[in-house]
Amino acid sequence: MIAATRQTLDSWLQTSGLTLSQTQWEQIDFYVRSVEDYNRKVNITADEGEDLYLRHVADGLAAVEPLRRLAPAQTPRVADLGAGAGFIGLTLKIALSHISMTLIESSYRKYQFLNWVSAELKLRDLHVLWTRAGQAAHGPANPHTFDAVVARAVAPLKSAWALTRPLLGPNSIAILYQSGELPPEEELRSQLSKQEGRLHSLIPYRLPHEEKTRTLAVIQPAPGEKPGEKP
Repeated sequence: MIAATRQTLDSWLQTSGLTLSQTQWEQIDFYVRSVEDYNRKVNITADEGEDLYLRHVADGLAAVEPLRRLAPAQTPRVADLGAGAGFIGLTLKIALSHISMTLIESSYRKYQFLNWVSAELKLRDLHVLWTRAGQAAHGPANPHTFDAVVARAVAPLKSAWALTRPLLGPNSIAILYQSGELPPEEELRSQLSKQEGRLHSLIPYRLPHEEKTRTLAVIQPAPGEKPGEKP
């Protein structure tokens, strides 16, 4: 990572009161360089260079504060649904070393990369699951007890919630990345209530050097819903 990129990310993080240690930055740098190396052989992302840090790593870091605040268990079990090349899940695991992270990915070539880079990073409580989003709730690796599920670019909001909901316990949260315009909040609450969901909050944020506002939609199962019902 060039110094200017590191400085940009450091300054951007400080606006949220977050800092990363030198070791964490080195782990992120190793991960991004691994993405670039692997991408030369097998296509796993269309972006390269500085964009990998300022768009993708920064997107993962955007969820650190809400995840730390809303999943306060000593070792929260977190899943990254549709992990892709791992930008969200691996960045979160590096930034929040105490969490147990499961990367769920259906593409075998991306799954292979995630397995390899996870082993190279040597981070504890980091797991990789090869399965489709709609099937993840029924696999033996998931007993419906994830404390939080994050998902970026999996599907539009209502569909993303339908995919993540079976992975959540009654007190869990989903953090769903949204880059487009959302319906008015009351309309969104009404839509989610029909899917046994309750809107906890909408968290706006901007990536470094961007003027476009993005949103983290934090959603919980509606009270009374049992985990895994109506997948």
